[in-house]
Amino acid sequence: MKVLIYSWFESGNIGDVLIAKMIMNIFDKRFECLFHDITSGKRMNEPKLIENDKIDESWKTIILNISVFRNIIDFIYAIKSKKKFGIQEVSSENVSLAIFAGGNSLMDLGTFLPGDSITMYRRVRELKKKGIPVLFLFCGVGPYSNLISKVLAKRTFRLLDFISVRDEASLDFCVKNGYSGEIEVWRDPVLFYRPKLETKDKNTIAINIYVGTEKEYESKMINSYIELIRNLRKKYNNYQICLFASETGDRKYSEQVKSAFENDEKVTLVVIKSEEELFELYSKTIVTVGCRMHALITSVICSVPVVAIGWQSKVYSFMKYFTAKDRLVTQTEFCKSPKKMEKMIKEIVESNTVECDNIAKKISEERSKLYKQLDSFFERWNRNGL
Repeated sequence: MKVLIYSWFESGNIGDVLIAKMIMNIFDKRFECLFHDITSGKRMNEPKLIENDKIDESWKTIILNISVFRNIIDFIYAIKSKKKFGIQEVSSENVSLAIFAGGNSLMDLGTFLPGDSITMYRRVRELKKKGIPVLFLFCGVGPYSNLISKVLAKRTFRLLDFISVRDEASLDFCVKNGYSGEIEVWRDPVLFYRPKLETKDKNTIAINIYVGTEKEYESKMINSYIELIRNLRKKYNNYQICLFASETGDRKYSEQVKSAFENDEKVTLVVIKSEEELFELYSKTIVTVGCRMHALITSVICSVPVVAIGWQSKVYSFMKYFTAKDRLVTQTEFCKSPKKMEKMIKEIVESNTVECDNIAKKISEERSKLYKQLDSFFERWNRNGL
């Protein structure tokens, strides 16, 4: 049986690349798979980290940086695009099942017009017209920023045969917005990843620099990161402070923060271009300050404790489930002062062995649960003729 699988095979986010890698590992063992990038629809043989950090000051880029114009352009593209995003292979390749796997595959950040939600609805509808069952697995759901996109989300939900979501916030969203089919919570597939780490001295505090999606927070976040690092330098003179971005498009924020410490050799900027480089950083890290979701996940699978900046529901859900809930500060709190985060970092540095043991135990339990859920899922679907 051939299965059409969409995931994040081309992305500037290291977490997306790891998602795609694990999705390939899970499904390639069980089915004959046709892998496609979820954004472009391109046929892919392996995941690829792409560079999104090149500075482009053309008039087109300037217009696209204005949210209203970007939203209008995305809407027009979604309406006019005649691409089938790999769906044309369904007839020619005799595909029996379609799976959209990992990441926030069900969302739309359009200011007042839908974009991604139109594209996704058209994809799913086209597949269902051909009699192909459609599953969404390991996915994050929401946010949907406008009323029309929420309506399209509900229509998409009605077409799906099964959903597994990665957190309780996504589960609540599906239920509240009319999904009545079978749904389960499966944690992020990156939790399956088992990085090979060299044993090194834990002499680094890693800080994942990101400012969120709200423009009003950008300068405040940058200033708070700078204040946090200055205070950490005073308290932990023997530690290296390492700035990094898990999304290539975020490097500009890391560079802004680093510019405040040009002459400080203890504050460094690491450019992450592969998962190996990220795990190399974690091998010497005692605590990670994280904002991006997969900066947090990749840290905990290395048994490195995290403190998080809560800027989106998925971060709250992850921290509530995997770590102590008091290891998170809201974006608003952090912008006012980094003092609360400094206290959390201090607690972790002073009790690091206990923190690491607790994380390792939780990850081991969750992996076992995920394996059981997958075995049950494949057994159930195989019984139904797949």
